[in-house]
Amino acid sequence: MKFVVKSVLLASAIALAACNAKTEAPVQDSPEARTELVNKYFKLVPLTQMVNDISVEMANNLPPEQRQDFIQFMTQEIRVDVLETAAKESMSKHMTAQELSAFVAFMEKPEGKSAMGKMKFYMADIMPVAQQEVMRAVAKRQGQGQSQGQ
Repeated sequence: MKFVVKSVLLASAIALAACNAKTEAPVQDSPEARTELVNKYFKLVPLTQMVNDISVEMANNLPPEQRQDFIQFMTQEIRVDVLETAAKESMSKHMTAQELSAFVAFMEKPEGKSAMGKMKFYMADIMPVAQQEVMRAVAKRQGQGQSQGQ
């Protein structure tokens, strides 16, 4: 569920970047260009920082006395290298060089960095609503299945 919401947020950020990007010569779309741009993006937005931020936000849902242990556990046990490899492969696979270039340009701006820094707060606000809606829809679907099966 969190992956879906993050994917939507990433797509929104790319759309914002495309709207705010300077008019430049189009970037040649090639696997090499995509790889270079994805690597540049991850230098601007380190995945280790994202994992730390997510761990802290998740810990906020625990009793105060459990939070620090949870954060330490998560940051030690999540294999950031595995996650980063998968994220880079996925971005390179699904985004064009132009889209990646626009995204990088957005993240290089102070506004982009600021907006990305605030995404954890946005996620904390929207995640409970998104989870509630998914659970409501699943419950409704299961209710429909039960009434049809009887």
